[in-house]
Amino acid sequence: MFELYERGLYVQAWKLGESLGPPSTWKGTHARVLAGRLAGNLGARRTANALHLSAWRRDPRDPEALYYAAFALFERRGPLAAWDVLRRAGEPVDAPPRARADLLALRAELAATLRDFDTADALLSRAEDVGGDLLWTAVVRARVLELEDRYPEALEAARRALARRPDYRPAVQAAAHLLQLLDRDREALDLLRDACARLESGPLASQLAALETELGLHADARRTIERVAELSPLVEKELARWLAARHADTAYLCG
Repeated sequence: MFELYERGLYVQAWKLGESLGPPSTWKGTHARVLAGRLAGNLGARRTANALHLSAWRRDPRDPEALYYAAFALFERRGPLAAWDVLRRAGEPVDAPPRARADLLALRAELAATLRDFDTADALLSRAEDVGGDLLWTAVVRARVLELEDRYPEALEAARRALARRPDYRPAVQAAAHLLQLLDRDREALDLLRDACARLESGPLASQLAALETELGLHADARRTIERVAELSPLVEKELARWLAARHADTAYLCG
């Protein structure tokens, strides 16, 4: 299941895990974290955040649970709340390299969001030294550079991750977003369409639909919205309302 998740085949991974029952019943910290990660990619952000916070409260010393709980707080309550949680937890020096690097990278993104770019750069350099998942660290580097309005450098960082793994969904989304910021919409369109043909990601397809609409490709956007719905089997109210609105928009724009 984890291998399918890593390959961006979220629907297939979910179908494999359905035999375990609803995600809220999955046992063990790492199982609950994975359930939350899957839920977040299948249309259920609220469920994802709840699962990650629950996993951390049950096992507050686990570095992976800490990372995803802090990320959930970042989404729900902003960067300062997440920063405070990570500060109180301290750096888990005994954690595996990937977990340590991820936590350092998250702290870097939080610092950048709070406009402390010197701290962000120092934390990212430490994350790169620790090792772990350097693909994700490159994506965070791109996000930090974007916050500094250094779009060409940010795109280079995202492309470093893509050079190592062309189907790495976070890097695809980051690179496509940066291409749009650089007024290179057609390159972004090609990148997103190519990735959507291979990956099972509702958020990726949503990004493509938004760009197609912006470019006036309304029939294409209408088909892509249908694909978003197919890739969101755990759809929650907020996403369902967004899908209904986009269905209405594209139907109107298609006559």
